[in-house]
Amino acid sequence: MLDPIATIFGPTGYMASAFTGYESRPAQVTLARAIATALANQTHLVADAPTGTGKSMAYCAPLAVYTHETGKRAVVATANNALLEQLCTKDLPALRALLPVPFSYALIKGRGNYLCRLKASGDESEELPGIPSPDDAKQLRAIDEWAKHTATGDKSELPFVPSDSVWRQRSTQREDCKRRGCPRNAECFAALAHATASTADIVVTNQHLLCAHLAARSLTGLDLILPPFDIVILDEAHEAASIARDFFGYSLRASSWSRLATWLQRAASHADPSDRSELINLSTTVRDSSRAVFDCAVTHASSPAYNTRLRAPGWCTDARALDTLTAATQSIARHARRTAARYKSSDIPQEARRGAEAGNSFRRARACLDNLESMVTVSPGSKEQNGWAHWITVEEYGGTVNKFGERRDVRRSATLHGCPVSVAGMLHEQLWGKADSVVAVSATLATHAGPSGFAFARGELGFPSDTATLAVPSPFDMRTQTLLVTPTGLPLPSDSRFPAAVADILRRTILQARGRTLGLFTSYRVLNEVHSILSAAHLPYRILRQGDMPRTSLVAKWKRDTSSVLLGTASLWTGIDAPGETCSAVVIDKLPFPSPADPINDAIGERLGKEAFARDSLPRAIIALRQGVGRLIRSKTDRGVVVLCDARLATKSYGATVLRALGMPTRTNRVEAVGQWLDGVK
Repeated sequence: MLDPIATIFGPTGYMASAFTGYESRPAQVTLARAIATALANQTHLVADAPTGTGKSMAYCAPLAVYTHETGKRAVVATANNALLEQLCTKDLPALRALLPVPFSYALIKGRGNYLCRLKASGDESEELPGIPSPDDAKQLRAIDEWAKHTATGDKSELPFVPSDSVWRQRSTQREDCKRRGCPRNAECFAALAHATASTADIVVTNQHLLCAHLAARSLTGLDLILPPFDIVILDEAHEAASIARDFFGYSLRASSWSRLATWLQRAASHADPSDRSELINLSTTVRDSSRAVFDCAVTHASSPAYNTRLRAPGWCTDARALDTLTAATQSIARHARRTAARYKSSDIPQEARRGAEAGNSFRRARACLDNLESMVTVSPGSKEQNGWAHWITVEEYGGTVNKFGERRDVRRSATLHGCPVSVAGMLHEQLWGKADSVVAVSATLATHAGPSGFAFARGELGFPSDTATLAVPSPFDMRTQTLLVTPTGLPLPSDSRFPAAVADILRRTILQARGRTLGLFTSYRVLNEVHSILSAAHLPYRILRQGDMPRTSLVAKWKRDTSSVLLGTASLWTGIDAPGETCSAVVIDKLPFPSPADPINDAIGERLGKEAFARDSLPRAIIALRQGVGRLIRSKTDRGVVVLCDARLATKSYGATVLRALGMPTRTNRVEAVGQWLDGVK
């Protein structure tokens, strides 16, 4: 019997025949073979495959063969849309041209990624808070021009990244979409993408949409968002738990009630005269009482009584407004349900639209009530103590700046948040327990060598205890390609002298590396202080800083100018692929421990007590650090240096654990060794 993996990846296989200079990668073959075995046996697999393994081809190839042979459907869920684009514009097209196996694939994103025909036509739009800025107005005009000729309505086609508030005005939002009640439903971009995916062998999507599908299926037993599937590939699986937490939680804003009030006003315009005044009064009541409740949230979040998250009830001190808002929302839900039922089966487009709007308003009202109740009743024995965390964030907007640079008349708005602390149980039941095979793969799933290295991943993802695990070795020779520098004599990160010390190490590294450096920071504060110091040093290399331009443009500029330096925070720790000389040195300010000021981390710390550091904080830091270090070596010909500026690697007992996890055996304390290493001098 032919070995399909060898036939594809072997020295004389399809890959070798299609690509000149192709070299079979043992790590890729090992991963592909393990995935093929899991699919054939209908079992699960969790795999740690370092950068350069060729993960996407390693799962796409056996997946294409298996879906063709069995007629089963697979879903590939990634952590970000950039990887979706790579799979659908590069990897899967290449594989389809390569293999003598016919298979189909389709890309589907969440509704919020698609242009709404109804909103783009000007028939319906979402109001921006306050007066649109010139930039917002410019973006809206550009979107409206693009809307005239786009074939897919996919936001990623835009040559710029629109702000969230602007895009919401023109996009298909799940809570507002009228679906069959929409007069433009037949040409809806989101619906067309779903229809295409419903016939594909491999459906490529993101983890957010997969979570939405799992949640809907758990409530209804129906496949409402994604087409039915048998297999799931969870790529960049180290992100999955965080994405699931965000999705299964909620964010509650005053604008949620504003939209309900707006619907009431529209409903009043075509209601019976006897109901019209009641609906208008109800609209006013909702606006006024919701404003009062959210003003209480702003006040509480700014007071000494609030620390990181809500721990007890009482944040809303206007009990009358709260009771009024609750009663008014209940009235809205009743009216919306009756209206939706009245027009549910109507063949008249205008009435069908009213029914769809009423149905959305009913669901929004119920969600507002449920989420507000959970925020108000936070107390021992409530969701807060049963695996949920609740907190408040406050944003400032509007206002004016006087001649002295002082901001006046600034408005503040609160958002109420709730989130499950752990999603392992939900994923265990709805993902691992329902699919024939789930393959979770990432460059950073294991925290150390051996089966126990996946303990943290299991606690996050909830995979069954009998799930096979695999850690393939790096395809690169880390001993000869990488140098790890851990300078001595540095102050601790908590020391006020720390930013200046990091700036000095970075300056010396940049000179040694002749530019060609990526600086990764755990906070904007240190990033900006270091950038200020480096700018004053007048180095002969361009210094690029995250935030000075859009991320995509920033990274592209850094890649073009190979001697430039790029400084960034969280979003630059992952997703950057710069093989060659551009990224010859990576300097990291300190170990990326999760912030204790984050409400979820605070809740985890409270639950785990003294074990929180070893069981949660340290594993998270190791995984994040491995992601950052993974930006360095992207090919077998790369040669580079990692400089870690955290003195705790030498002074704390966990330092040795962190260093072992990096798998970089060649080390020094001397920054002066950077230039020699990069020049190949031993």
